[in-house]
Amino acid sequence: MISDELGRVLRKLVLLGHTLNALIDVSKHKGISKDKIYAEIDSGNIFKYLEEPIQSAIGWGLGDFSEDDRAHLVEEWQSMANATDAQKELGVSNNGICLLLGYVLEGIVIRTRSEKLWPLA
Repeated sequence: MISDELGRVLRKLVLLGHTLNALIDVSKHKGISKDKIYAEIDSGNIFKYLEEPIQSAIGWGLGDFSEDDRAHLVEEWQSMANATDAQKELGVSNNGICLLLGYVLEGIVIRTRSEKLWPLA
């Protein structure tokens, strides 16, 4: 049984996954390369970078993430970027939003196995 806090984090990650999926659906993912997402994750600015495309496309999706949540996720995604072969493990070779969606899905899987809030951070 997962804790209430882990359930909260998992629900936020599912919402983020839906948000990224919505960006793809309305074609706001075009032109956002895998390399651009890697650079924004590496610099720690990924959430700031995503705010404008998400707000202009769908108007929701990131407000539920506290600064603490965002910092933990940036660390987690930095770890994934260094340890994961995106093409082989996530099936992503070009699109940056698809890469990030893969990280979100992988984070959900890791949490359900480990039952830790921030397993890679």
